[in-house]
Amino acid sequence: MTARPPDHPSARLPALTPYSLPLLLGRIDREWSTRGTIFDLAPQRFFQSVEGCDLSLHGAGRRVATPAGPAAGPHTQLAQNLVLGWLAGARSFELKTVQILDQLEIERPCIDMATVGFNVEWSQELTLEESLQEYAKAWLMLAILSEWPPLREVLGDPGHHVFELSVGYDLAGLQSPRMRRFSDGMLDAGGLLGDLADQIPSPFSQVLAGLETP
Repeated sequence: MTARPPDHPSARLPALTPYSLPLLLGRIDREWSTRGTIFDLAPQRFFQSVEGCDLSLHGAGRRVATPAGPAAGPHTQLAQNLVLGWLAGARSFELKTVQILDQLEIERPCIDMATVGFNVEWSQELTLEESLQEYAKAWLMLAILSEWPPLREVLGDPGHHVFELSVGYDLAGLQSPRMRRFSDGMLDAGGLLGDLADQIPSPFSQVLAGLETP
């Protein structure tokens, strides 16, 4: 693909920058109390289960409340995007594919659909360590929000969800030490979740106190 000139819109797009867990939860609290929205999504667009309508599906070793969810892509890299998907009814999340080459210079947007579609992406936009943090943050946020009283009044029982790990792209990469640390961290995130839990501000810290470790 021909390199885009410096004045092309993609050349002006900033790199993805993860927000901290206290900042994300603080925004949720302030936005809900002042505007009644979460990450600019209004409750009218939240998914609400209908009594007597079972949309659940058994997958990945557990039953999830709906079969819907985003496929791996740039939109499943950041914690707030996973929260937005969950609010809209996603319960089966295929997380963004990660691999050992996590610092490639990639044109953005990585998919150009002006006429014929080209996908020039081969790497995630976050490092492996940042990806692990984002997925753990999202899991913890969903555990809290599913029991947060103001949201529970709107959603009811949101049911279970699952995160599906997507990794690539060759065996050597998968067996590398950093990729193995990432996979191990995803399979057992107890230590990371514990560290993140110490960052949770009020009123969500009270909700977390009543939860079992996710």
